[in-house]
Formats: sequence, structure tokens, C-alpha cells
Amino acid sequence: MHRRFHFWLTLILNVFGLFCVQMTVKDAFCVQENPAAEAPDEPQFDRELFLKSFDEVVKTITESHWDSELVQQQFLPLAEQLRVKAADAKSAGEFRKLIEELLASLKQSHFGLIPNSSYEQMEAREKRGGTGYSGLTVRMVGSDLMITEVRPDSPAFSAGVRPGWKLISTQPADKTKILQQAEEYVANSTLRLETAAALVAQQYMGAPAGKEVTLHLEDLTGTTREVKFEMGPPVGRPSRFGNLPEIPVEFRAMLLDENVGYMSFNAFLDAPRVMKEFTQAIEQYRESDGLIIDLRGNMGGLMMLTMGMCGWFVESEVELGKMQMKGAVLNLKLNPRSPRFEKPVAVLIDETSISAAEVMAGGMQDAGTAKIFGRRTAGLVLPSNVVRLSNGDGLQYAMSDYQSLSGRTLEIEGVKPDFEIEVNQETLKDGSDPVLAAAIKWIKSQKK
Repeated sequence: MHRRFHFWLTLILNVFGLFCVQMTVKDAFCVQENPAAEAPDEPQFDRELFLKSFDEVVKTITESHWDSELVQQQFLPLAEQLRVKAADAKSAGEFRKLIEELLASLKQSHFGLIPNSSYEQMEAREKRGGTGYSGLTVRMVGSDLMITEVRPDSPAFSAGVRPGWKLISTQPADKTKILQQAEEYVANSTLRLETAAALVAQQYMGAPAGKEVTLHLEDLTGTTREVKFEMGPPVGRPSRFGNLPEIPVEFRAMLLDENVGYMSFNAFLDAPRVMKEFTQAIEQYRESDGLIIDLRGNMGGLMMLTMGMCGWFVESEVELGKMQMKGAVLNLKLNPRSPRFEKPVAVLIDETSISAAEVMAGGMQDAGTAKIFGRRTAGLVLPSNVVRLSNGDGLQYAMSDYQSLSGRTLEIEGVKPDFEIEVNQETLKDGSDPVLAAAIKWIKSQKK
């Protein structure tokens, strides 16, 4: 009974789509404090323990993957070849590259290896207060890395940084290095460059709370500026789930001056609190002209939260999509919640809207309950789980395929907005948010 409950529970989980990428990007602490340092290899390489872990990876994928033909004809033959090479591996790093090559052969998201050292680094980060808060959002715009948002009252805002400025360098890395590293991830995964670049840039700009950071930026006049500020304490409430490290989850809700309700949250975690605050926001904004749900930068999480949230916007039971598992198909349904939210709804997305965030945006788009604004999502949708291997590494693996209500396979393609909004220096120059502004304008146009 326990095993069956665990099986069905894991089916409704979408753990962080880019978790493996984030964990393997150089840890912000190590980068900031010692730019030349590389992640240390294990002092003693226990080949037998690592070979046991290799076999655990093969067994896990074979038993859980929904595409038996892919496993039998491609995955297992390659696993057999790489197992021979693994037996001759001289280091943990060499060994891990072989596993990563094996996982990459599937050409699907949510398959990745998390080195044990990354867990240790994350635990050390938590003990030191977690990653600090700058208030900056960085995205790839054309060939540039651009500041697309600076939160008011944030350390970066107080230091004078404004939207539309271009990132030239951080203390440990310049733009060229950041983009090169992003391209390396793209070459070995299903990541798009704009998603990888945003995540790598955010990692390099991270630092512990209280630590001073130095950024070189180009402002709107083309002048290069050196900006220094001290990182603030992490925002949000810490949440831990399964074999993921502690993650701060922030939920924001407010009534905008235009009489439009607004909410945003960075992850579908901390379910009781986030669902409660989401429900409270629905009730508070019933008399507004409409509602905006901002999923930009939302890294995913629990699939069940998307179903509970979307229930407020449907009149009757609606199919959200289906998950093709090994030997079974799970139909995801939205059950209506009463009273239904009747006002227009806009959902904001971008290239770092991932996993469960994509399912919510795509499901509401298919059901006709919302209009989608922004830029195409990451296309990293597959439901997944994370387990620890015998050598202490983590294995993230997808457990099913996913198709939306309309039959779209959101994996790789992502969710395309109904209204694609261009973000560049021109649209950002007055400090405005062009995506938010477009959503507000549409909601006001729907007022009867």
C-alpha cells in the first residue's frame, strides 16, 4: 500500500525543471570568493561504489521510462558501452561525464546528475544564510544580457541600477564567459540558449546575504558604470521538498492602481501557504477589473497546485492534459471551484517559466480561461523525481511524457504566448514593464 501511494504521489510532481542545471553551474559562493576555483573532486574515488551508482541509474531509467522502444534500442545499448568505459574511469569527474552522456542520449528534459559536492555546497550556503537578494532580473535580449527588472526598494535599485541596462561583467565572469557556459549546457541538453543564459547569469550574480557584489553595466546612454551594493537577506519563506535543497518561496499579491489584481510566485512549493494565499487573492480581487498571474521566472514544483489553482477559472470539469507513463495514462482534470472567478485573467510567461508553470499557462490557454502574454516558456515540462544514488549523487529523471488539452507536446516547444511582447532597451527605458502593461491594457479593454 505504501509503495502504491508513493508511486501515485510522484506522478503529480514536477520538481524543478532546471534544478540540475542550477546545481551544476558553479556555486555562487565559490565563484564569488574564489573565481579560479573549480568544484573539488572526491579525495578518494571508490570505483566500485560509482559502478553501483551507474547500475542504479540504468535500472531506474529502465523501470520508469514510458518509451520502451527508446530504452531498448538506444538507451540500454549505449549504457552497455559506457559501463565498460566506467570500469576504467580514473576519477569521479570522468565517471560522471559518462553518466551525463548516457542521460543526454535520451534528448529529454528532467534527466540529469547532481554531484554530491553540489549538495554539500548548497547545505553550506543554507548555513550561511542562503543566497542573498539583489532585486535584479537578467534576461538574454538579442546578443546582450540585459537587466529587465529592478525591484523597488531592492539593494540594486538603491544603487541606481535600472531596467534596460546591459550586463558587461560580474566579479567572477564577463558576458562572454556567461554565454559560453550557457552554450555548453545547450549543446548537451534540451535547453534553449535564452533560458540557459538567464539562469547562468543569475547564478554568477548571486552571493550570500551581506556580501558586497560588483557589477559592470552599460546604462541607457552607453556609459559603462561600476556598481557596488550589498546583497540583502533572501526573500520568501524557506521550503524543502524531497531530495531538493531548501528553496525560498515568495508569494506576492497586490491591487494595481488600474484596479487590476496581481499575483506572482516563484515556485509551486510550500503548498498549504501558497494555495491559501492564492485563494485569498482570488477572493480579494473579485471586484477588480481582472487578474494577472505572473509566472515569469517560476521554476515549477508541484503539479497538484496547478490543478487546484486553475479550478477557480472553469465552470465545469476540464481536461488539463494527459501524462503517458510506463504502462498507463493519467488524465489530469480541473474540477471547478465555486464561485468561479468571472473577470478576465492574464498570465505572464517568459523563457524561465518552467515545468509546472508551463502546464498551468498552457492548460489555461487551451481551456480558454486566460490570455497569455510575454515570451515563449522553457519547454521543460516532463514530470520528474529526484533520488540519491549510492555514491551520494542525485539523479533527476522524468517519469512520463506530457500533452496538453489540445494535444500539444509542450516539451521543447514550450507555451507560446497569445500576445508576444518585445522586451528591449526601448520598451524598458522609462522603467516600465512592457509585458505587464500589455496585460493591463487587454484587461481594461475587456471591461463591459
